[in-house]
Amino acid sequence: MTNGSIESDPSNIFFGTITYDVQDAGTYKYYFQEVVPEDKEPGMVYDEEEKVVTVTVTYDEDKGLNAIVSVDAGDGTVTEKNASLTFRNVKKEATLGGDGSTALTVNKTLTGRGWLPTDQFAFQLAAGDDDTSKALEDGIVKLENALGDAMVTTIPESKTIQAGNSVISNTKTGSFGDITFYETGKYTFTVTEMKPGEGAIEGVTYSQAKYTVTVQVDENEDGTLAKPEVTVTQTTNDKGDAVSEVGATTLQFTNTVAEKGNTKSVTTGTTEDPDGIDPDGKVAGVGDILTYTIQWVNDAVDENGNATAATVTVTDTIPEGTEYVKNSAVNATYDDTTKTLTWTINNAAADATDEVSFQVKVTEAAVENKENTIKNQAAVKVGDNTPKQTTETETYVPEKSVTEYQPGTGDAAATVPDTGLKVGDQLTYTIFYKNTETDKANVTIADVVPAGTKLTEKPMADGATVTMYADDKGETETNDPAAAKMVKWVIPEVEENAEGTVTMTVKVVSGAEATVENTASVQIGQDGPTVSTNTESTEIDESERTVTITPADIIVYTGGTGYESVVGNQSGAARAGEDEETGGQSNGLPEPGYYITLPDWLNDQLNIQDDPTEEGATDLSKILTFTYADDEEQTREWSLALYYDGEDGTSYEETRVEGVTRNRYVYRMNPAVVDGEKIPVRVQFVPKNDPDGIPTLSDDFTLDLGTLYQQYSMTIYPGLLEQDLVEAQVKLNGEDDTETLPVKVGNGTLTVRGTTNGEVTTKVATTTDAVAENENTIDDVTGCTITAVADADTQYVVNESHVTVEAENVHLLADELSQGDTAEGDAANESQQILKNYLVKKDQAETDDHYIYQYLDLVDETNGRAWVTADRPVDVYWKLPKGSDSNDDFKLVHFTGLDRQYDEETEGLIGQEGYEVEAYTTSNGGLEIVTLDGEQYLKFATKEFSPFVLVWDEVSNSSGGGNKPSLNTEDHYGYIVGYPVDYETGEPTDDQARKPVKPQGKITRAEVATIFFRMLTDESRNEYWSQSNDFTDVAADAWYNNAISTMANAGILDGYEDGSFHPNGYITRAEFATIAVRFFDLSYQGEDLFPDIDGHWAQDYINQAADAGIIEGYPDGTFGPQKQITRAEAVTMVNRTLDRHPDPDHFLEDMLVWPDNLDTEAWYYADMQEATNSHEYQMKKDAQGNEYEVWTKILPIRDWEALEKEWSDANSSENPGDVAG
Repeated sequence: MTNGSIESDPSNIFFGTITYDVQDAGTYKYYFQEVVPEDKEPGMVYDEEEKVVTVTVTYDEDKGLNAIVSVDAGDGTVTEKNASLTFRNVKKEATLGGDGSTALTVNKTLTGRGWLPTDQFAFQLAAGDDDTSKALEDGIVKLENALGDAMVTTIPESKTIQAGNSVISNTKTGSFGDITFYETGKYTFTVTEMKPGEGAIEGVTYSQAKYTVTVQVDENEDGTLAKPEVTVTQTTNDKGDAVSEVGATTLQFTNTVAEKGNTKSVTTGTTEDPDGIDPDGKVAGVGDILTYTIQWVNDAVDENGNATAATVTVTDTIPEGTEYVKNSAVNATYDDTTKTLTWTINNAAADATDEVSFQVKVTEAAVENKENTIKNQAAVKVGDNTPKQTTETETYVPEKSVTEYQPGTGDAAATVPDTGLKVGDQLTYTIFYKNTETDKANVTIADVVPAGTKLTEKPMADGATVTMYADDKGETETNDPAAAKMVKWVIPEVEENAEGTVTMTVKVVSGAEATVENTASVQIGQDGPTVSTNTESTEIDESERTVTITPADIIVYTGGTGYESVVGNQSGAARAGEDEETGGQSNGLPEPGYYITLPDWLNDQLNIQDDPTEEGATDLSKILTFTYADDEEQTREWSLALYYDGEDGTSYEETRVEGVTRNRYVYRMNPAVVDGEKIPVRVQFVPKNDPDGIPTLSDDFTLDLGTLYQQYSMTIYPGLLEQDLVEAQVKLNGEDDTETLPVKVGNGTLTVRGTTNGEVTTKVATTTDAVAENENTIDDVTGCTITAVADADTQYVVNESHVTVEAENVHLLADELSQGDTAEGDAANESQQILKNYLVKKDQAETDDHYIYQYLDLVDETNGRAWVTADRPVDVYWKLPKGSDSNDDFKLVHFTGLDRQYDEETEGLIGQEGYEVEAYTTSNGGLEIVTLDGEQYLKFATKEFSPFVLVWDEVSNSSGGGNKPSLNTEDHYGYIVGYPVDYETGEPTDDQARKPVKPQGKITRAEVATIFFRMLTDESRNEYWSQSNDFTDVAADAWYNNAISTMANAGILDGYEDGSFHPNGYITRAEFATIAVRFFDLSYQGEDLFPDIDGHWAQDYINQAADAGIIEGYPDGTFGPQKQITRAEAVTMVNRTLDRHPDPDHFLEDMLVWPDNLDTEAWYYADMQEATNSHEYQMKKDAQGNEYEVWTKILPIRDWEALEKEWSDANSSENPGDVAG
């Protein structure tokens, strides 16, 4: 027996003798074939090849008869001699098991006790697929001692095992018989434990493990069968759960035996009905009460083996996903930290048995573990023995979760944002279930559509029957998803232990409460209990379910006439007292304004256009009122009105809402009327720096005199009313169709800017007549009055909003910076000293100059001194201080952004972005001295207000001295040079004939500054020399720094309001004209010389320059002040400023010429040649008296770079670098 094939030694079979006579000479063929028996031997392959024997008979008289035999073996060989015939049969056979294969070895393990003599377990090996069943039926596969198409083994083989109960765990082995294969192929078998219908061993949990044994049989080269190859895969474990463990080495089955007396059981119920069914291995729901019962036995024995009394200790840890029901465990101690119960039964009698129990409630946490199961096992300790574990109970809890969130706009996500749901958002709920029965069962799931939502469509589930109901009891069916209140799924014939899900999607609609809550119910089987899933609770965005009313932010100054219905004290204008605080004085506050915010869904439903700047904007005062009613029969009703409801104004403000800029109406709240008495809405305040402080209702504010500034959080004061009972009534389509929503009150910011005891207010005038009439001096020492004059059509608004303020109510507030002397800087006055130090440090003033410090702003004097802004600059007339005159050098410095804040912290911000310093002087055009009714005033225009400092001295504060710098009009040096690039290719070149001067190109502000810098007389250049400036964009190492710094120091150049100079910006015609005029003492009193300069900032300079012949306009009569000047225009104006008169008829042939300035007919030809050639000349006059030059000699081009280094060295400053021409 080798490899299932049999090979026998040849056996001889003899047929009878064949005799031939002389007359039989010839050829004879004989055919031989093995006869295959009807009952073939399994695995035997018979040689059925037909073999031929040829006999040739000859006769020779001398030799007689002769017979020659040839044998055809059937394989192509012929033997021409007497030979035997061979038939070879092969036996094909392979056996599994004869070699002790582990695939046929079964291990049985008992836990909980040892083996008893009566213990016996049976196991079955059976065909695992149809092909293997057919092979067994056809005899291709043979099972030893087969029962049909399976074979059985038992462990042990007979009930003769002797084992004591003291053995807690023991493993025994058994084997199946051999499996014989007679053909190649792949064969599959399953191995399971056979659970007896009757005669099951008490207390034993039989294994549900299942193994698949796959056998591959192949053929050797000689045609015999090779040794079978075996793969063992475990497909379920002892509990019946699906697994996939390929390559198992043994067929392991473990049975658990609950040791007698130490058992664990569980029943389930509700809080109201704790008693119920046994859910072990079954299902329970969130909120159910589980009752665990532990049975114990005292099995202690003494040294002689006799039963004896002992202490029994039972411990049990509360399972995860549950909470202990207080006092449900009798005679037990409960450790809340470890969640452990302990029962101690002292001196329990021998063989005594009893039980203990406790209850837990299933919580939402039960579905947080992966398996959604509640597992529990207790321990019983007898005496000093090792504790023994009871059986483990396991209970499944169905789960519900939100698996998708789809916002009304945007992409779907897995989680809801922290802000909560909005109307229109969708939630997809998924309910997870498992058939915990031991057979197929129907699963029924019911889910009530959450309040505040509607189904988006009818839910579906594969193979399930889905029914929608119009009520939440499941009584009335409906086919309309929007009308459905409940959904029920019935999933039929769910396999044992199979899991699945159903889903439904809902959309949030108006009317949703604070949360959207949803709990489903699940029933397993026809008679199974109906249990609850966990509850999914999702917050609704508060803005979606409330109307929000928020006090509008506002900035006010103290001392105004307040809103009587809000403030608690109207004793008069409050100012800082001698004790440096306002004490109990009243400040006066304006009537508060409010923003109203409706939920987005309501805006959409009403098609509200909430942007007041858009056509058809919705005024909510027409459709919205607020009401109040409580149990004490107190009622209120408040209506809205636009804060400004005049015909020629607006009532809205630009605000930031959730990061988005929006225009929103500002409303006022009309008082409620109760029994004929008006009851206004009050506001209350809490300092921003003390959010936990006690709210105040009055307008009494204590302000620090160093800053005169404080911010408060402002909200509506509820008084004796319960604010939660205030409701918003929104008209939808008419009086009878209203939406009632709760009201949320927001917080606004009140900014209070204090005033001192030196403030004066003067109504903003529309004519200069009021300037001379103003007798409100800021103090007696200086005698200054400050008056604002605005255009009659100037529009004013509260703060920086779009809430209109009537012009007649707007006043100019003039006040000290803080307590102190307003005439001169007071070293004790910190705020004044900070500003003075800055000016001196920046060389904008001298320490011994005269100073007046004033805080200016616009206020609504009739409405709590609310801060007011104008839509255009306002002219301010500041009467010259006593002892000064128009010959003095005045400078007015505006410190922007400081408001009423100037302390050590803000000191470092002065001059930075948002805190720019603006200087108004007569030289830069920002300040003008005018005479009205014989009095002189400093006039300036401004749109922004804050601290102003007026500085003056009888001597100019210019570091260069003198009045104006002088230009060198005697020497005719070339002051610009050509560009060092080829005028056609743009490549660098040294060829003078190829260099362009670009007469039509633009010229920058830095280049113009450099031209005039070069044309200064040496005396003026030295006098005004500077290498530093206050411009933010002119660096010390820039090539143009010396030129710009010197010309700015000479008062010729100005920067922009933001402190920059824009050196590389192209200069305009207006800017160039202004620079040229400042070298001369010019004036002009006539009509504008150009029609397009009226109101332009450089209007006076342009008229003066044109009147002096420095500039000309265009052929159409316009000047084009904002047009960027060309290089040709610039040199023409420079030549006129320098009093040069070039004449092409008197140029010299050896002058420099430029490839792009060869057209002698071009209007700029002569001026470009004048600007680029240094030359000697004679000045002549023609017959009409017009001057012209006659060039007499061409001079070398001046090396301006070398000259600037000489100037720099002479003035002991560092070399500024290269200078461009």
